Amino acid sequence: MQFEELDASMKEIIMECQADFLSDGTARFTAMEQMILDWKSGNYEQLKLVHDVHLHIHSMKGVARTIYFDHLHEMTELTVTWIRQKQDHEWTSELVEQLIQSVHEMKSSFDQCKVFSN
Repeated sequence: MQFEELDASMKEIIMECQADFLSDGTARFTAMEQMILDWKSGNYEQLKLVHDVHLHIHSMKGVARTIYFDHLHEMTELTVTWIRQKQDHEWTSELVEQLIQSVHEMKSSFDQCKVFSN
């Protein structure tokens, strides 16, 4: 069902959930950005960074879909799938940099959600 097809009370509930998600997501991206900075300065273990970023992204993935942030859901889904495909590989600095690039792209998509929800 598309957002436009929902009745007024359901739209109101979804919009409240979107506001909560945006608040939580802002905190999650702030945390991920700090982890990345700490990793780049040698103060965060590489595998812990991958694990912690994965947890944040996975937490956002399902909620994004539920509250009609479809593009963000697609990006998180692709990243979670990519991480799972790489879990049997050694996490080189190059792979971590690719993950960081994905986080930055998701942040841009997230920021667009903030613009559209206002």
